[in-house]
Order: sequence, then structure tokens, then C-alpha cells
Amino acid sequence: MQDVWITPSTEEVPQWLEDVDVHDGIHALLKHECCLEEQRHLGMEADNMCRWFGNELTAIQVAL
Repeated sequence: MQDVWITPSTEEVPQWLEDVDVHDGIHALLKHECCLEEQRHLGMEADNMCRWFGNELTAIQVAL
């Protein structure tokens, strides 16, 4: 990690620190990745619920 706030740097400032659009773009990309991950988790949860419901329905049909 680079200490960008305490020690003056002679190198070029990174784009993510200098350009607000790049900074906002990084945040948007991270949020998008979190949304995709959450969508995947919700899909798995929906599959599990459908499987559970199918098992319950089968048990009821067998019992009847």
C-alpha cells in the first residue's frame, strides 16, 4: 500500500484518486459485482425452496 496522504509523492497520482469518474466507476463496478453475487445466491435459494416444496408435495400425495 502506498501512503498517499502523509508522505508527498513524486510519482503520478493514480487515476482512482485523481479522477472522480474513475473513482465512481470503481464503486459502480463493485456494486454491480455484489448484485450479481446476490442474484446467484437468490437463485440457489429459489431452487432449494422449489426442491423442498416438491418434496413436501410428494409426501402429501403419498400420504393421501
